[in-house]
Amino acid sequence: MYEIRWGDEARHDMRCMRLRAYEVRRIIDAVDEQLAHEPNRNSRHKKIIRPGERLPFEHLEPVWQLRVGQYRVFYDVAACEHEGGDAGYELCEGVVSIRAVRKKPGHKTTRDIL
Repeated sequence: MYEIRWGDEARHDMRCMRLRAYEVRRIIDAVDEQLAHEPNRNSRHKKIIRPGERLPFEHLEPVWQLRVGQYRVFYDVAACEHEGGDAGYELCEGVVSIRAVRKKPGHKTTRDIL
């Protein structure tokens, strides 16, 4: 299972958008459901951002995008930083770092919202 870490910029994005409680819950639930097990696998809701794309936030390559309705969650995946295996703890497969959350209206491209 992957550990999910919300970055300061992603938290700031969510606060600045003044999301309703149900929108915040929807985004958090989608992140937990979609990224806890196979965050680096393409699906209907997940895709990789073009390598070399200039992004305005700190990140590791490659950067992924999770689609949650009108919102886009940008994240990267890294190897686990600590060793698992202690009794009572699940083995950590890696770390998903949520870097940014943006609203994407239908008439804009991903590049426009970054």
